Amino acid sequence: MKILVTGGCGFIGSHLVDRLIALGHEVQDLDYLTYAGDAVNTIRDKKTYIHIYKKVQDAKLRHVFDPIDVIYHLAAESAVDKSNLDPNGFTETNVVGTFNMLMLAKALKVKKFIQISTDEVLGHLKPNDPPFMVNSPIMPRNIYSATKAAGEHIARAFVNVYDLPVIIVRSCNAYGPHQQVEKFIPRAITKVLSGQKIPLYGTGENIREWIYVTDLVAGLTDLLNIDATGQTVHFSSSEEKTNKEIAETIANELNGEIEHVADRKAHDERYALTPTDEFKTKTKFEDGLLDTINWYKNNLDWWKRSIQKCSAAW
Repeated sequence: MKILVTGGCGFIGSHLVDRLIALGHEVQDLDYLTYAGDAVNTIRDKKTYIHIYKKVQDAKLRHVFDPIDVIYHLAAESAVDKSNLDPNGFTETNVVGTFNMLMLAKALKVKKFIQISTDEVLGHLKPNDPPFMVNSPIMPRNIYSATKAAGEHIARAFVNVYDLPVIIVRSCNAYGPHQQVEKFIPRAITKVLSGQKIPLYGTGENIREWIYVTDLVAGLTDLLNIDATGQTVHFSSSEEKTNKEIAETIANELNGEIEHVADRKAHDERYALTPTDEFKTKTKFEDGLLDTINWYKNNLDWWKRSIQKCSAAW
């Protein structure tokens, strides 16, 4: 198949591109290489991979592409703290950008448009609440999740109005190799490797559900063979951990220390999803976390470059 991936130089996107190429697909990667994108990930065989240096907000994309069978729309601004400081930028990328890609998909008459959303659009849960279902009400609590929720609504409208074959994917928190250091797990690891303490918001009792990135992209590629048009799919590991538990594990593994810092505004208490039946994870959190720690230990140059690109968030 000929597949367009937006944000294919980012964390999840780069893993997805590699898997799609390994499966024999031709990939076009639309990525503007903001601080979250890594040009190193574009070094691939030109016969099966093309990098297109443009923004998803660009409304004049139609002439750029050959016929496309499937679009995976991953490109997004995703840092909650940054979204509260820059709501305009998040709206442009996550709302306008999603609309533009849906219009492109409509023009190209694609067979599938896979919209990558997030569990955060559903708001948050109390510790004893049951996990969110696919039909749980959308109740975002910060600018990032509000813009992702808007993207979901627009995508559903394209299904109803234009019969566009859209699948919406919500995933729990992904982690793994070459994730930007502004994110919690790589930030904690690289802080210790840099001789600093792990910063932990508030009490650290906030709960997240975690999925290893290779399990997530395996699920994403499985969607190529599943007829789920108009459906919302949950990729869930059912492995919930408090931020404190993860920080302590990383600190113990690397002989580091933890410091509690002021909690962030509108910090969601807990996320958890009820998984779609067909989706199964293979990687236990403890194994994936150890693999991730070892990757950062062995790739110092990469994450030091990452720190330079998003130093304010690190």
